[in-house]
Amino acid sequence: LPTAVERMRGEVSRGTVSVLVNPEFTREGSAIDDFQHPDRVVIGVIDDPNRHGEAALRQLYRDAGAPILVMSGIEAALAKLGSNLFLATKISFANEMASICEAFGAEVDGVVDAMAHDRRIGGAFLGAGVGFGGSCLPHQVGMTVRAAAAAGLSVPMMEAVHTINEDQRLRFVERLTEMLGSIHGRRVAILGLAFKPGTDDIRDAPSLTIARLLLDRGARVRAFDPMVRAREGAAALVPGLQVVGDLDAAVSDAEAVAVVTEWPEFVSIDWRAVRKVMSGCVVLDGRNCLDAEFVRAAGLRYAGFGRRERPEAGRQTIAWPVIPDPTAAARVERVSAPGEAMRQ
Repeated sequence: LPTAVERMRGEVSRGTVSVLVNPEFTREGSAIDDFQHPDRVVIGVIDDPNRHGEAALRQLYRDAGAPILVMSGIEAALAKLGSNLFLATKISFANEMASICEAFGAEVDGVVDAMAHDRRIGGAFLGAGVGFGGSCLPHQVGMTVRAAAAAGLSVPMMEAVHTINEDQRLRFVERLTEMLGSIHGRRVAILGLAFKPGTDDIRDAPSLTIARLLLDRGARVRAFDPMVRAREGAAALVPGLQVVGDLDAAVSDAEAVAVVTEWPEFVSIDWRAVRKVMSGCVVLDGRNCLDAEFVRAAGLRYAGFGRRERPEAGRQTIAWPVIPDPTAAARVERVSAPGEAMRQ
């Protein structure tokens, strides 16, 4: 960018053109509100010798009611990248916690809720499910891994975030296969194609990967999304996927319903009515957005991520594995020293 600006300066015979970076921190579906009520305004200075550019941006955001942070251009770019990488990490962390909860018979909802009460952690982006999609988080996580490798830098945490996110889509299909016993020839209804509610964006949407995996395994897949453009896009991108125009058409005669996007329309479904038109009884919640007991009360078999499929009444005792600690003896010896135990 600085080189391009220098060339343009010469072409128009102007000696000073300010070059700054002003990254946006907006979300699809709420971009206008996010722009009008930012948490912070970041200004990255690439070349602004007279500070005219910084002054202009400060004037633009004078009524934003948010801190204005001025830094170098590269720092501003990394602030934007770092924010998205951290959000992606929280999602993959939630999915890792869901796997741990499944292994030890716990409910991830309660675990995450307890964590969220800690002000240092908060509950945003800690939802377990099929993982993140869209044009930002998957791209930026993958880009960071590739750019780091090109620079000879190891980023194992980002590699794990990417791997966990990709694996969630496969785990979803494998869970559905397990619940049905076999996937070949089975009728599956996918509810939700956009990568999140409030948008028709299907770029790197989990639904597309899930639909392809199901079709590759011989399933007969029908899908519905409230957004017309999402339906049209998915139909064009996934050969063999039957996209329908309403919820009733999607679930009719389905042996399994797979909720992939947590649209309000799906959260508030009358599952008793759905059960009457389904030919099977499986509901797999890819966003942990449904009331499990309400779904089960309709006579359906429910499963989510990190949620017990058949929770037992009362408190459950978990047999945690005993992991040998090679430093234990040293610690015992240290604490056993005269006066040490009291100080501990």
